[in-house]
Amino acid sequence: MNDPSMGGGDMGSAQAAILESMKKTRPWVMFLSILGFLGAGGMVLMGLIVMVMGSAMSGALKGAMPGLGPALGLIYMVLGGLYVVPSL
Repeated sequence: MNDPSMGGGDMGSAQAAILESMKKTRPWVMFLSILGFLGAGGMVLMGLIVMVMGSAMSGALKGAMPGLGPALGLIYMVLGGLYVVPSL
């Protein structure tokens, strides 16, 4: 793939250099992926806690929006689930 319009050069060696550089980043990519999974799991766990505490508080306090706690917990869990996609 030596294209004279692109200024010549050996594209095979450039691709090999790029692949070698990408291989060197693999440990960091794995580390960040693991942190992403841990963060997503923490968000789902905190969403469950917010749901439980929000429903317990809505029964004790008759505020303007009694269902806000469980709704926020559900939103938090959904966002935690969405964090799994970039971690893959």
